Amino acid sequence: MSLSTARIFLMTLLVSLTLSLPALADTPSRVQVGIFFNSMEDCTDSVYVSFNGEKFQKVGEVLRDKTPNDARTLWAYTAPGTNYNVGCLHDPSAQYHAGTFWSMSGWTNGDTFIPMLAASPDLINWSYPNSGSSTNVKCSVTPYGRGRQRDNGNFDVAGPDLFIDDDGTAWIVASFGYFAPNHGDNSQNDVMTPYLIQVGKIAPGYGSQVPTDANSKGAQPKGVSYSQATPINLSQIGTGGGQSLNWIDGSLYKEGGTYYLSIKRDGITNQIWKTNSLSLNSSWSLVCGNVVTGYEGPSLTKLDGNYLMYTDKLADYPMGHSDGRTGIFVTSSGRLDGGWGNTHRISTVDREGNGIPNRHGSVITLTDRTAIGKVMAARSRAGYGDTQPVYRLYNRWSGEHLFTTDKSEYDSLARVGWKQENVGWNAPNFSSTPVYRLYNRWSGDHLYTTDRSEYDKLARIGWTQEGVQLYSGGSRAIYRLFNPYVKVGTHLFTTDANEYERLARMGWRKEGKQLYGM
Repeated sequence: MSLSTARIFLMTLLVSLTLSLPALADTPSRVQVGIFFNSMEDCTDSVYVSFNGEKFQKVGEVLRDKTPNDARTLWAYTAPGTNYNVGCLHDPSAQYHAGTFWSMSGWTNGDTFIPMLAASPDLINWSYPNSGSSTNVKCSVTPYGRGRQRDNGNFDVAGPDLFIDDDGTAWIVASFGYFAPNHGDNSQNDVMTPYLIQVGKIAPGYGSQVPTDANSKGAQPKGVSYSQATPINLSQIGTGGGQSLNWIDGSLYKEGGTYYLSIKRDGITNQIWKTNSLSLNSSWSLVCGNVVTGYEGPSLTKLDGNYLMYTDKLADYPMGHSDGRTGIFVTSSGRLDGGWGNTHRISTVDREGNGIPNRHGSVITLTDRTAIGKVMAARSRAGYGDTQPVYRLYNRWSGEHLFTTDKSEYDSLARVGWKQENVGWNAPNFSSTPVYRLYNRWSGDHLYTTDRSEYDKLARIGWTQEGVQLYSGGSRAIYRLFNPYVKVGTHLFTTDANEYERLARMGWRKEGKQLYGM
C-alpha cells in the first residue's frame, strides 16, 4: 500500500512515554497572560493567553488603535467635540492582584511623569487609563539630559512598567532622561537612568464591572499615592569605560522574598539585578550580566521550573548585519545567574490561528485559582474550544511529515514548498503530557519528545529546542512504528490499528501506543 494513501501520521518522533492514558485537566494549574502592542503602525494593546510559553492566543484588547496603518498616531478614543483623547499604552505592563488585571504605560509633561493605569476584572473589559492623581510624579533627583548634563526642564520617559507586590503595594519602574529617538537622534546617544516609584495599594475606579460610557470608563484608580521617583543605583562600568548612563526598559519580578530587576543596558544587553527588600533606597546586586544581547523590553517570569525572559528584537542589531525585523522572542534557563539560551520567536495568533505581529510588552505566570478561572473564561468567551488542531505537512524532498499546532507556521511552510495535508488530529489545549519539538539543522529532521531531560540533553549536543509543540491527551490512541531502512522520517504514527499491523508485516517495528489525541 502506498504511504500517501494510508491513514498514517508520519512524524519523526523521539518520545519517552508511558503507555497509560494521559490525564486531561479541567483547568490548568498555571497559565500565562501576555500583553503586547502590535506594531509601530498599529499600537493596539493585544491581550493573550498561553499554556506553554510559546504560543499565545489573543483573547482581547486593552485599547485598540483607531488608525492601525498610521505610525504617527496611537489614539484609541477621541470624545466627539472635545479634547478628551485616550491613547494606546505602547509598551504595556501586565499584572494581576486581588481579582483585577492591570496594565499601564505613561508619558512626561515638562518635569512631571504621568503614569496611566488601566484595569480589568476579566481581561475583556478595560477601563480607560488614568493616573489617579492631580499632581502625578516628580523626581527626587533631576534626570540627565543630552550631553550627560542634568536638565531641570523637560525629560523623557521610556519603558515604564508596573509591579504589584503580594501585599497589594504597587510600584513603577521607569527610565528618565534623554531618549534620543524622541528628538530625531540616534539611539546610541540615549542618556537614560532607572527610577523607582511607590504607588500605594491601588484599586480600580469602577465598581464590580467596567462602565460602558466613555466618561465613566476613565474613572480614576483608587488608593494612588505616588512617591517621588527615586534613582535606582546600578553600579557598573558602561561600554567604553565609566559609569553607564543608558538603562532602559526595567521590569520587576518576585520569587520567594527576592525582587529581580530585568533591564537593558547600553542599548543592547539585557541584565538581571536583585534586592532582598524593595524600597526607594534598595541596594541592588548583579545576578546575570548578559541574558541576551540584541533585544530590548525584557520581561521575566517562570514556567514549569524554567525561567523565561521575553524580549523584543532590535531591528538594527548587529550593526551592518541586521535583518531589519523586530518581534517578541523568548530566552530560557534553569537558573537566573547563567545558562541562558535557545532564543527564538514566540507566536501570537487569533482564534483562527492567523499570526498577529507583536512588539514590546509583558508576560506573567498565574497560579492563583481565581485568576486562572478568569483567564479560562476570557479564552472561552473569545471563542476558543478545549482542543486545537494539529496540522500536518509533507516534505516531498526529504520524505518528512511535520506536525504543528501553529496555523502561521502551517501556512508559511506551504509557501516554501511543503504540501499541506490538513488536520491530522485534535490535541488538548493542555494536559499532564507536553510534547516538545527539536530541530536538527544538519539533517533538517524534527524530533518530538515528552521527556524533558531528553529534550535538554539533545539541545546540549546541537539540536535546536522549539518548545512545547502540543499536548498528548484524550482517548484516541496514536500508534508508533519505526522504519530501520531510512535516515529521515524514521518513525510513523497512525491512528488505524489495522494499518499498524499491516506495516509491521512489511518490516516496520511496532512501538505501541505512544500519543493520544481527541
